[in-house]
Amino acid sequence: MVRIWRQGDVVVREISEIPKEAVLSDTSEIRIASETGNPHVLRAVQVFETKENVRGTLHSRQQYALLEEVSTMTHPQHAPLQLSAGIYQITTVRDYAPARRLLD
Repeated sequence: MVRIWRQGDVVVREISEIPKEAVLSDTSEIRIASETGNPHVLRAVQVFETKENVRGTLHSRQQYALLEEVSTMTHPQHAPLQLSAGIYQITTVRDYAPARRLLD
């Protein structure tokens, strides 16, 4: 069973291994900016990153966290998200709301 969590616009998915194309980052912290300017922060033992082809034309960074012990993702507007030791894929999602037509 795949375990998935969400903290605002950040989705955390437990995975079994880090993809071969991912490379070790020089940071031990995942920091994802949110629309409010307050970042989602997860301190990991190791952070891996890759570039993925998205919809055939755009490139987006994909991050993975290797946790050797319990760690907590924090954000001032959300409850802390406690993660156990393991490997996680970290992605973001954005809600799309097309402009609404206002009528008098």
